[in-house]
Order: sequence, then structure tokens, then C-alpha cells
Amino acid sequence: MPMRDDGRVTWSSGLLTWVTGQNLALADDVAADLFGLDRDVCREGTEIETFLAKIAEADRSRVAMQLYRSIADGSVYLETFEVCAVAGRRRLALKGQAVGDVLFSCIVMEVVNDDTADLRELCFAAYDVARRRNQDKAAVHIMQTLVLIDETIPGAELH
Repeated sequence: MPMRDDGRVTWSSGLLTWVTGQNLALADDVAADLFGLDRDVCREGTEIETFLAKIAEADRSRVAMQLYRSIADGSVYLETFEVCAVAGRRRLALKGQAVGDVLFSCIVMEVVNDDTADLRELCFAAYDVARRRNQDKAAVHIMQTLVLIDETIPGAELH
């Protein structure tokens, strides 16, 4: 979650780990907050469906399908989506990969509006089109562009 202090922006990311064989999803406090879930429940573990239920309905089936596809073929998972949390709608980015058929671990980060919002929104639109058309290579390049955009924000630090 971004925190602003004296004009500087610090980006935080959370960790989500899913033990697929037991359908046990664990998340740190940052990831729990980003999804709008109870921290204690996420630390002890819950079903992956608890996280999927927080994803906006328009994005949910795509996110779930790509998640299961990533686990099946071992590819890197990289998706953006909106969640419905207590604080309102948020746009998150999730990047992860399966370790065999037992564990899926990923980093979750909030996508924040700033001076580059228009450019970022155009990139997200292009990313969504590429994903819908199964143009994975283009989608990865677009996501890399988004990372470059974030690196150009004055005073931003990526953690």
C-alpha cells in the first residue's frame, strides 16, 4: 500500500501463498489489507475462494482461469484486477508462480493513481486486450512498461 510522507511515495507489496493440495491460502498483513480481509484469518489460512470472492465480478473469472492455467503449465502469473474492499474499489497487480503442483506464491501490489494515471490507464487497457486475445508475450511487455512508468514517478521507491 502506498504511504505518502513529505512528498515521497513508498510502495509496499504483500505476499500471498497458496498450498494448492490443501486449498490453504495464507497472506501477510499487507496482502490481507489490500484484499480487505481479516489479518488473523489470512495469517492462519483460508480457502483461495476467500480471496477470489473479493475480486470484482467483471475480473473474477479471468483471474481464476489464468491462476489455474499458471499452476497447470508452470508459467508466471501476472494479472491486474479490481477488488471490492472496505475502503472501496482498488486496482491490484498480482505476480507469482507455482512451485511444482504443491505451492503457488505471489506478490500483490496496489496500483495507485498519480501524474502518470492517463498513461497507466492506456497501458492497462492494452494489457487487458492482449490478455483477452491470449497474446501473452505482448501482455508481459505491456506490464514491463507499467513497471517503467512507476519507476519514473519522482521520489518513488520500489520495495
